[in-house]
Amino acid sequence: MISETAAAGFVTPEVPALTEPEYLKLYNERLVRKLEDKMLQLEHAHQRLAALYQASAGLASIKSPEKLVLYALQSVTETMGYGRANYFAFDADKQEFRLLAAVGFSDEMTESLRQRLVLRLGEEHGLVGLVGQTRQPLIVPDTQNDPRWINLDETIRSALFVPVVHKDRLLGVMSFLSTEAGAFDDEEVRNAMTLAYSLGTAIENARLYEETQQLATFNQSIVQSMAEGIAIEDAEGYFTFLNPAAEAMLGYEPGELVGQHWTTITPPDQWPIVHAADERRQRGQADRYELELMRKDGTRLPILLSGNPRFENGRFVGTLAVFADISELKRLEAQLIEEHRGHGRGIPGTPARGD
Repeated sequence: MISETAAAGFVTPEVPALTEPEYLKLYNERLVRKLEDKMLQLEHAHQRLAALYQASAGLASIKSPEKLVLYALQSVTETMGYGRANYFAFDADKQEFRLLAAVGFSDEMTESLRQRLVLRLGEEHGLVGLVGQTRQPLIVPDTQNDPRWINLDETIRSALFVPVVHKDRLLGVMSFLSTEAGAFDDEEVRNAMTLAYSLGTAIENARLYEETQQLATFNQSIVQSMAEGIAIEDAEGYFTFLNPAAEAMLGYEPGELVGQHWTTITPPDQWPIVHAADERRQRGQADRYELELMRKDGTRLPILLSGNPRFENGRFVGTLAVFADISELKRLEAQLIEEHRGHGRGIPGTPARGD
């Protein structure tokens, strides 16, 4: 049925009234659709949280910064379906960003991007420098309508940029790319920022780990190549480490003395000297003194020893000793004494024969 509405000047169809069963059916259908939409939203949220958790948890076990970044990008793109993602590392000395890792591009394309995309901090062209400068996330809803966008791939229609910062130090900028316009919203921003925080912490930890490993390797090479002997004891006097020089001086195989007590290589008549030194170490004192050790073959080894206490959290945990073989010095000293005596002269500071 059609009725005229003269005042309005147009014709509208009359909607027939719904019966109660029809109304309830329509209401139920709409309710079901709303519930389905909500369930889909929850499922997407669950996927995002799962991806973030997986990425954040996995970051802790990776020690290479480049592998860390690649893992994070892959974890998120595979789960969220972004397709492509980049990470631009920030060089504080040069004040510029360079591509460190990319996901979703061919090897040739990635290498081309590395060569072409060098972006200055604060530079709007390319958006990476801008995000690094402001340290705020940025959504590009349609790349074709943004003059700041560098169009290297026609299929990319929208993008999300997030800064990666650790304790006010700018580390880089992540970008997530989609072939659909308007693919990113505020929730995507929150999720990406959560990942960026975890990634920043992981990168800093990885950097510290690398520096520690390099320092440990450097120190280890020094310790292993030193001509002086090095021995580390625990608080009870048992050896936990000896370098090759110490083992060679004493005639032991590598590792043979680890776990042995210092009395193993010290003649009993020298024990009072060591006991007195141990008491000084426990009081936090470091000093140098002469001592005689006993080689594995039973011969004696005169040494000059420099001892330092080791403390952890205020608790005495042992001693670090560096010692040198002074056998030749002792031999020359004895020879000098005999020569002086042979010439009827005394050693300075000692009485001459016949006095």
